[in-house]
Amino acid sequence: MKWTRPDTVPRLSGWSTHVWKTSVSSQTLVRARAWSFELLSDGEITRANKIVGPRRDLFAVAHARLRILLASYCGGLPRDIVFGSEPTGKPYLVSPSQGSVHFSLAHTPGMILIAICRGGPVGIDVQRIPKSSAALRMFPVTSGGLGRHTTARLTKREFFKRWVIQEAIAKASGQGLADPVLALERISSTTTELQNDSSYFVMCVPLTPGFVAALASPQRLTHVRWYVGGYPVRSLA
Repeated sequence: MKWTRPDTVPRLSGWSTHVWKTSVSSQTLVRARAWSFELLSDGEITRANKIVGPRRDLFAVAHARLRILLASYCGGLPRDIVFGSEPTGKPYLVSPSQGSVHFSLAHTPGMILIAICRGGPVGIDVQRIPKSSAALRMFPVTSGGLGRHTTARLTKREFFKRWVIQEAIAKASGQGLADPVLALERISSTTTELQNDSSYFVMCVPLTPGFVAALASPQRLTHVRWYVGGYPVRSLA
């Protein structure tokens, strides 16, 4: 698995899957904030404005980046991309009409990942591994906090590795993590068991230390390409 930086957006053919990685810093978010909001729909802007702090800008930049990539693959302008939503909340592309193009977006402080493929649904998730184990208490799957049940048995990296695997599967299926008991049971399972899910093929995404990510699809992922994508110049917006 090797990340490359193409000069242009590669052709998406057959059952291929393209994963795009963009590293983000607080300075980058500030610079990209204005033009990112210009590309978003009214609904996306409303969602962004409900977020407090730096994650608001991360949300805007990540969703603008998704629009730019989809426009590059499918044609048209980023601002004109139209999304629909399944009853479960899973987004899909309405316009340009590209029924065979599927996508998934994930972001965490410092990193944006986007997966785009043809032929079937895909899910991707990424997490920045916190320096403090206390951060695990922010995963309140049970009244005691998810981390409380697992930190005695798992390293932080292993915990978040299992978390992103189940999140990637949930995104690919469109079902989300609606069942907190199931979520806790899956975190307590071994990574091998999670990757051998009977319905989904899962790959761990190669990232630098400090991040973990996973890619999932009901189809076997045999042609995955890994791309590094920076920020477009203003003219591309």
